[in-house]
Amino acid sequence: MDAEYAPAHAGIAANYMAMGILGRSPRSESIPKAREAALKAISLDSNSAGGYSALGYIQLYYDWDWDGGEQEFLEAISLDPTNITAHHLYAYFLVLLARYEEALTEINKALDLDPLNLITNRTLGDFYYHRREYDKAEKQLIQTLEMDSIFNFTHAYLGLVYLQKSLCEEALEELQKV
Repeated sequence: MDAEYAPAHAGIAANYMAMGILGRSPRSESIPKAREAALKAISLDSNSAGGYSALGYIQLYYDWDWDGGEQEFLEAISLDPTNITAHHLYAYFLVLLARYEEALTEINKALDLDPLNLITNRTLGDFYYHRREYDKAEKQLIQTLEMDSIFNFTHAYLGLVYLQKSLCEEALEELQKV
């Protein structure tokens, strides 16, 4: 309704990113639209943490510009230290680089801001999986599923945890839910 409202453009960017991630549209179509919306958010409001966070994600996963992506996440966090999405996405970036202590700090910041946030709770389970702490991962992922039994990707990670624990029947059951 208001074409000059930066948070709406940041939200549009996040939705286009999600469409590409979840396979709802080809990434080659959705990510350029996400970039356009993120840049529009930033052009309307140079303090748009949501715009910078989206741009960080795009640079990381689409452009493969890891340094640029990290700078955008840090900019988003500096502009709005209460932005859960910025902390969450930056944490996942840090996990991918095996910078686990920094990642745990970021995940915990996001959880402190919103302990019931499903994505952040699942990401904590992912974190433990990547650190090969499978018992902690299992516990965290089950806790996330107790909040929402069909939350996306949680069953996939739980299935991977069960595979690592040689619990093949449980792994198959979880992976079939995906």
